[in-house]
Amino acid sequence: MSVSDTYSTYVIKGMTLYENSTVTLKAGKSYIIDGDLYINSGSVFIAGVEATTLYINGSLTIENASMLSGLTSLDVYVKNDITLKGDAQAQGSYYSAGNAKLQTNAILTGRVSAQKVEMQSSSKVIYDDGQPKLECFNDDFSRSVLGENWVVAQRNNSELPSIQSGRLRMTRNIGNQATSATYQRLFPAANNLVEVTFRYYAWSPTWLNTGGDGLAVILSDATVTPQPGSFGGALGYAQRDNGTPGFAGGWLGVGLDEYGNFSNGNEGKVGGPGFRTQAIAIRGGVGSSYRYLAGTTANLNPKIDVSGTSSAQPGHLYRLRIDSRVAGRSMVSLDRNTGSGFSTLVAPFDAMATAGQEQVPADFLLSLTGSTGGANNNHELDDIQICALRSNPIGVQIDHFQLDYSGQPLTCNPETVTVNACANPACSTLIKDPVTATLSLTPTSASNGWIGGNTVTFSGGSTTVQLRNNTPTAVTIGVSGSTPTTKPFSSTLCKAGAGTPSAAACTLNFADSGFFFDVLDTYSNQPQDVTISAVKKDDITKQCVPGFTGVRSVGFWGTYASPNTNNFGSKISIDGNAIATYAASVASPTPTTLNLTFDNQGKATLKKVTYPDAGQMQLSASHNGSGETAGLVMTGSDKFVARPVGLCITPPQGVCAAGDSSCPVFKKAGETFQVDIKAMAWESANDGDICVGNQTTPNFVLSGIGLGSTLVAPSPGTNAALGITTYNHGAATNSVNTISQTVSEVGVFRMTATPPEAKSPEGSTISTGYFGYTIPPASSLPVGRFVPWDFNLLSGVLTPACGQFSYMSQPFGVKMTVQARNKSAGVTTNYGGEFAKGRLYLVAGNNHDGIDRTDRVGSMMASWASGEANIDSQSRFARLSERDPGLTTPEEPFKLLRFGLQVLDEESPSVTFMADADLNPGIKNGCTKGVNCNAKQLTIPTRVNNTMTAYYGRLLAGTAAGLASAPLAIPLQMQYYEGGNWLQNKEDKCTQLSLANQGFTFLNPSHTFDAATRELNLGAGRKIKLGLGSSAPGGDAALAKDGEILFHFARPDISVRIPYKVDLAKQPLSPFWLSDPASANDGNLQGEAIFGSSRGNDRIIYRREVLQ
Repeated sequence: MSVSDTYSTYVIKGMTLYENSTVTLKAGKSYIIDGDLYINSGSVFIAGVEATTLYINGSLTIENASMLSGLTSLDVYVKNDITLKGDAQAQGSYYSAGNAKLQTNAILTGRVSAQKVEMQSSSKVIYDDGQPKLECFNDDFSRSVLGENWVVAQRNNSELPSIQSGRLRMTRNIGNQATSATYQRLFPAANNLVEVTFRYYAWSPTWLNTGGDGLAVILSDATVTPQPGSFGGALGYAQRDNGTPGFAGGWLGVGLDEYGNFSNGNEGKVGGPGFRTQAIAIRGGVGSSYRYLAGTTANLNPKIDVSGTSSAQPGHLYRLRIDSRVAGRSMVSLDRNTGSGFSTLVAPFDAMATAGQEQVPADFLLSLTGSTGGANNNHELDDIQICALRSNPIGVQIDHFQLDYSGQPLTCNPETVTVNACANPACSTLIKDPVTATLSLTPTSASNGWIGGNTVTFSGGSTTVQLRNNTPTAVTIGVSGSTPTTKPFSSTLCKAGAGTPSAAACTLNFADSGFFFDVLDTYSNQPQDVTISAVKKDDITKQCVPGFTGVRSVGFWGTYASPNTNNFGSKISIDGNAIATYAASVASPTPTTLNLTFDNQGKATLKKVTYPDAGQMQLSASHNGSGETAGLVMTGSDKFVARPVGLCITPPQGVCAAGDSSCPVFKKAGETFQVDIKAMAWESANDGDICVGNQTTPNFVLSGIGLGSTLVAPSPGTNAALGITTYNHGAATNSVNTISQTVSEVGVFRMTATPPEAKSPEGSTISTGYFGYTIPPASSLPVGRFVPWDFNLLSGVLTPACGQFSYMSQPFGVKMTVQARNKSAGVTTNYGGEFAKGRLYLVAGNNHDGIDRTDRVGSMMASWASGEANIDSQSRFARLSERDPGLTTPEEPFKLLRFGLQVLDEESPSVTFMADADLNPGIKNGCTKGVNCNAKQLTIPTRVNNTMTAYYGRLLAGTAAGLASAPLAIPLQMQYYEGGNWLQNKEDKCTQLSLANQGFTFLNPSHTFDAATRELNLGAGRKIKLGLGSSAPGGDAALAKDGEILFHFARPDISVRIPYKVDLAKQPLSPFWLSDPASANDGNLQGEAIFGSSRGNDRIIYRREVLQ
């Protein structure tokens, strides 16, 4: 029962639902039930999303898995009691003036308010706002390509769906199109609510055109690989009487049918009211032969499509809802909005109630199909929104399945079929996760079948199954579905023997006689004896029995199965005789004939079957009967794997057997070098070195071989990271694959190559390792020595001794961190100990004058540890007299000294240099970076141009005279030499002088100084106080101020001369840089205080006594 859309309020006397009855109420209205609402076995659905109110002037009872729900915000007011029991479900906000009781698994999703709420027997209230929580996925197609969320396909050479003008075009207005698009997400089918909304455009520029055919929205079993149904009136969903099947795994198809045949029971479709143009038709699943379930009458108004227009129209909004929240039911409805709100086209009905309709599968896939026939339209969609209570990502998806078999199946013996779950179109990569596949067989009979059943579960990418067919007939095999899902619309491919995979090869032709033999997997070039049996099917027992005895001529040929070609002339040989061996693409190979003697069991021996190369091979045999066996044709084949005994890895240069720091420099860390890798054939059982004397296997091909290294020295140390960590070994002359490799570290290493491991036991899974086998890893001889790519000054600061200057030969601070690096600027932590030969030097130059003054600063003592040298030390810009004591002439100031760090690697020749070098003091006007710079300039933070001034300095001890009755201050002046003169260095605020430690000596033997009291004993018990400082009386020590320190003498009150000398060796820091070698007897360091005699004021010209 449904309620019309005419009024806003409806009054119902009372309502009782039995026997799966369904009542659909329009959302957005008020309903008054003047009595009880009793849902014994049925459902009340609120269709729409608008807020809805339900007044019950009595009691509400829901039981026996019945349901009251919808997508609306639903408020229910009940005068008496509310009772939910027996798996009942209700959604919304419930308010009772009486009591509320939930029993026996009843579920109320929303809210409940009552005088008393009683819950029993696993019943529950799930609080929310009263509405189902839907997760939505939207697509407005505002891009140029569909992307990974959709998988598209076509039949009948149709145009693939694509984005056009911001819409998803399913078909163009041309005839006989059949297309599909599947959304890549799984929707659990049970206990779910799925809502699909979309705008639909169907139009044609021709007025007289009868548009067609339409669009179908499809839900299908996710375990069955989607394959579209027929074109035309089948809308890509239903079957056709020409043998075209319906949509694979189809469960529900909702058709928007412009032409009218989707409602019709013609062309092989089952059920339906007949031809209905401009109608909605809904068909069931494959189990019901896609039977008609529900629909609308013909000639919907407005129509589904528009004729006579070149623009996309009409753009109506459709909303499909599938509600399976009640066990055993799937309520389906369809609404449309043509511009004034949604109206119901197909009222909710239970799709499960239709005879023959399958139970809902575990998961649905959602697909769209577009179709045209003799009549056609443009079909496009936009603004698709897919909402569901529950949905899951597709996850791992199989691209397709490939089934491999021998190519000569016999009726008297089951045929072994290898099932490969392919991860890509070339099937070069397999799905290694657990896979369950459903195998198909057509036709089926009592004489054939899959041994063990048609469902197989495996992991690792592949497995083997056996197929029985007891009659010499053709059968077609395939995979109809899988978990994980198979990419929609993919086809199963098959490979017969060493042939090319194709869909056509999935048809197997069984024969009654042939050859059996088993060539074991072996090493390349290792011979083996193989027994070959001629068999036929016994007419009575149907078992394989000997086919013939005696000498018979048998033709043999080899086929390159994988790789499917060989450009090196490698051939299978039997007893030393090479037999014809062909590429897999050769359709009719010419065999090499050998005479074999078959015993009474029909068996003969093939001696020394050998394949010198590597790969999966197929050995085939054929016999065309003559004489008593005239007309008998027997064939047989077997695949086997010939694998290398191992790899050889040989760098052509850089091998150093010593493996220590004595090895010569080979390469810098990060610099490329060549590594050659070869796959080697078997030579003997006791082969001690496969790299000497063995043949190579030029056709060896294997992807994903790991490349690595092992550290030889230093030890302990850090192993290197390689530039190339994997490679794909390709077929090559002498099997030589050349790798341009790099290592990140310093030291000596062995290069390693490690092929991928096969799944245990070996040979059981051909998709792992090398056709199921693990090729042993290889290791080279020691390679090296590798040295740093460059030296990097991470930080370097020079701090002048005083502000912006230092005196020549005065120590200044140097703090820096230097790194030995690889090409990628990573620290080479192995650079230390015997492997660290680099020495650090300061370079110096003045004002880019082109004169290298590096010899005046010298090297820095540092040790390397973990690739770094850290220095927190001192250096100095030396006076020339330090090099040659005879060079005592004072020098002019160097006012723009620049210092840099140069690291010499001490290799011969040098290979490692400073990174980002920007200084070379020997280049006039400065060097050019990247050309002739050899050092990195240090930062001198006291000047913006990172320079320092070096003065030739001295200390001048002053002499002064004064009155015996007054104190006397004598200047001790720090001077520098410039322009032939000694000048006071007013920049000096750093020099310290001290009276302690005999830093001053007094030259008169009768004068003695007590440093503790700072008293100078002048004799006869007369003492005076001495001090240093800018003001009297001074102290024990003082710092220079504007290049001067005053030496204070207290008044002696007697005439006295006090000669003194500054002893630099005993002054703080021993400032010898203030000595003057040119001054005789250190005259500059000697001065005198003279008391009792003063030459007076130099400014007084004439003095006389004035009487008043």
